[in-house]
Amino acid sequence: MEYLRAYKARYDSKALIKPDDNIRIVVNSSRQELAAPFNLTVSSQIQVSSDGAVGSKEVSGASTQERRNVYRVNQRGMINFPVLGMIQASGMTVDELQSSIANAIVNGGYIADPEVYAEYADFSFYTLGSLEQGKHTVESGSINLLEAIAMSGGITDKGDFEKVLVLRKSGDSYIMIPNNVKSTEVISSPAFYLQQGDMIYVPPRYVEDEKDDTFWRIFGRITSLIALPTSIILAITQLKK
Repeated sequence: MEYLRAYKARYDSKALIKPDDNIRIVVNSSRQELAAPFNLTVSSQIQVSSDGAVGSKEVSGASTQERRNVYRVNQRGMINFPVLGMIQASGMTVDELQSSIANAIVNGGYIADPEVYAEYADFSFYTLGSLEQGKHTVESGSINLLEAIAMSGGITDKGDFEKVLVLRKSGDSYIMIPNNVKSTEVISSPAFYLQQGDMIYVPPRYVEDEKDDTFWRIFGRITSLIALPTSIILAITQLKK
């Protein structure tokens, strides 16, 4: 990058809500008694099965805050929201979902000043290859590729910075998006902002060098074992003198 030059990022690739995502939504108002019907009870979670059946399920093993107002997006991209019923969520950012719910509440004549807050309840990505491997959870629900690499401890010396691959689910398929994180092109990549469940794979730079490195390690050990008896004989000879 050039010093002090601005490079435009692809903000259109920010995370979009997809089926099976868990979204936490809270509605507030200057009159809390009006907002109360739009919020779930603390200990339950609305769940919608693939056939559209709606039910409330007790959430165990989570703190009070984690259990509050969490909605699971069904396979049709809908959530069942209190009072409003089934509403579209898939394909939206959390900001767009906030606006959609707020407008529906106002247009329905329920509250004149709703304040709607939405966030991912469990936004996560996965890392594989030449960086710390595992699952990583993002509280903010938004993270770019460079931030994700830093969060996972950075790419190791053996990792290929120019071939960072992002595996992303698209419908019932997966797509692989290559990224060169040493180039300014990464900022305009469709994978610059991660989506829920993305997998980042960093391959090793030189497979051949890795094989050579293994060979020389083994060769060194064999040489040491061969040289050991010779060293012992020389030591004994010196003692006899």
